[in-house]
Formats: sequence, C-alpha cells, structure tokens
Amino acid sequence: MGGRLQLSLPFFAQDTSGTTPLYQKKFPWSNVPSRADTGDGPRGTQQGYNKCNSTTQNQYLLCQTMFLNSIQEFCLWGVFQPNSIVENIEGEMVAYCTTKKFGTRLIPSGAITGVQLTRTLGYIQVVGFINPTVPNLQEVHPLTLNGVFCYKACNPAGPNAPQLCQHIYDQIWLCIQCSSNYPSINGTYQSCQGENLLPAGTYIENGVTKTYQLPPESLGTITSIPHTASIPSVSNCFTYKDPAALWHNFPKTQTVANTSSTVNRKGVSSSTSDGSKQKA
Repeated sequence: MGGRLQLSLPFFAQDTSGTTPLYQKKFPWSNVPSRADTGDGPRGTQQGYNKCNSTTQNQYLLCQTMFLNSIQEFCLWGVFQPNSIVENIEGEMVAYCTTKKFGTRLIPSGAITGVQLTRTLGYIQVVGFINPTVPNLQEVHPLTLNGVFCYKACNPAGPNAPQLCQHIYDQIWLCIQCSSNYPSINGTYQSCQGENLLPAGTYIENGVTKTYQLPPESLGTITSIPHTASIPSVSNCFTYKDPAALWHNFPKTQTVANTSSTVNRKGVSSSTSDGSKQKA
C-alpha cells in the first residue's frame, strides 16, 4: 500500500524506478503514470496500476491510487480477491472508493455504518465504522481494526506534515494517529472542520511535552502505552441523514466475491464473471 495516502492526493519527483522509496514519489495530477513503480527492486514489481479513470471503472480493477477529498469522495484499501491474507499481499492492495469517477472498485452498499471526515490546516482525516461481514474490506491493519477504520492524508506543503503523518507508530495507528470520539461517530455521517491532532507520539503530562518511544519489535505486540492521545476538537459539522444519497454509486452487492485471480511478479490476470480477461 506504499506511501499510504500521500500518493492519493491530487499532487502526486517524477520517478517510477524501483530505487526511490515509494513515499517520495510525486507526480503532477495531469501526468500520473500507468504505474508509480516500474522497477524490480527488493520489493518486486507493482502488481496493479495508478492511471485510472471513470471510463475504466468496474469491480475487478487493480487500481492502486487512493483518494481522500471529501465525505462524498474517499477510498478504503482492500484485498484484490476474497479470502486473501493481508500480510501476504499488502503490496497488492487495491482501492475501493465511494464514487465511480476515480476508476476504482466501489465500496459496496451497507459497508460503511458511520463516518466522520475532518479537514484541518494540516491534514484530511476520515474515520468510521465498517460492516465486518463485507468481503475484502474487513481487516487492513493498521488502517482498519475491529470494524473501525482511519485514513489520514497530510498536506505536504504544511510545516508539520512529517510529524502529523508519522508512520513509525503504525503498530498502534488507531490509538495514536487517529484519536477521535468514536462512540459518537458510529451510526452518523458527518463532515467537519477541526484542530490538528498533536504530532504522533507527542503528549503533555503535567504541563510537560513528552514523546513516546516505541519499544523494540523483538518485545512483541504493544499491549499498552503510557498516555491517552488527546482528542482534537471539531466544529462546523454537517450531518448527512441518508447515506444512500451521500454515496449513490454504491453497488448493491459485492460482485468480486466469486472471481479468481492469479498473481505473479509481472502482473495480475483477473477472470471476470463472463470469462473475459483483464491484464494489468
């Protein structure tokens, strides 16, 4: 899922080699390449593609470009075929979006049961709840866990972008990067303005600003942290009463559940329900 959401905003160095870290790749929106990563380095070749548009949209696409624009227009990462183990195919995750205009797969109707999109001076963040029975979208750790998801895209022109979207804390992403009033979000659909969250890992104790240091990975799963991340305030929230009107492109069923795909280092061939082939 390289680069998280910083590749998903409309300000994609023009470098598609396999040597440049993916999070450092940026492309003009008018010149997004077919694949952001054409190299065959240690991480292998890119399985999907990035140049997607509304004329190519269907539920079998391997589009790997993520968007986070508004409550009407955002995407979630999901697996490209059912029953996949996320840890094994993380680099092949594809985008599922709320609208056809991006040329990605669509999030199925009923998948999102609550959402709050917040726009601050430093980032756009969408948090929400997802129906755990929906195929392909259940667990995308650390972005989705136990039916809760959070995606955050920082403005790269902002003075504090690296700190606000710091990824060394991915093991505890939902706890530290996406502190929100989750109980009030479930069952509602809101778009808000808000204050920046403190930089990841930063907290204030007795008036003193401190930074939480992650323990070595060799110690295993992190079961507790020494502080509770503060919840930034939100304001000017607009509540949408009908999610069907909010996302009218959602398909009624998840049509990819009966497809099969074969993955190799050079591309993906996916069989559609009518037996035709699509080649990435």
